[in-house]
Amino acid sequence: MVLAQTPCETTSSAQYSLARTCVDCADAYKTWLCAVMIPRCTDFTSTDPWLQRRAMGQPFPNGTFLDQNDVSAANLSQALNGSRNPFIDGTISSTVVPIVPGPYKEILPCEDLCYNIVQSCPASMGLNCPRPGVLGFAESYGIISQKGGDENGRITNYTCNYPGVVYYLAAGGRITPSMVLLLTSVVLGVLMG
Repeated sequence: MVLAQTPCETTSSAQYSLARTCVDCADAYKTWLCAVMIPRCTDFTSTDPWLQRRAMGQPFPNGTFLDQNDVSAANLSQALNGSRNPFIDGTISSTVVPIVPGPYKEILPCEDLCYNIVQSCPASMGLNCPRPGVLGFAESYGIISQKGGDENGRITNYTCNYPGVVYYLAAGGRITPSMVLLLTSVVLGVLMG
């Protein structure tokens, strides 16, 4: 890694930044890498406008395909016709699961993850990020929305993937104290009886 060639263990005046360290760079890279290489996905039927369509030319697990217009459009774009990570299309579909993943939608990584790497790492690494409106940005990164949450427990201020973001709260978040007491009584009754 290029970071290993950077003088990290030196005086603060000799480091590449007074605000960021090599640890900050490594952490930013790890966070970005996880969000990019392990995409957060959802069902193809989801209608959220900020989702990126993927693998549209592949058959669904039941062997059916999208309509011909969608498949034709997908054949014009690697972003639409394949997965972000080639491992998903190749290795997983041939060894782990005997079928291809089929069409799905991806929650794109947040653009801030890329910007954080650029801000945290030495300029000598030559890192940069696509900008909104530039070719490739819309298929690669999402933007954090400024919306609030909704009544269904959905966190709507994130329209992009960031490690630790919760999109749907589990039903356990709505358990009342009386439900806990009832569940405890049932478990104790089973264990003692």
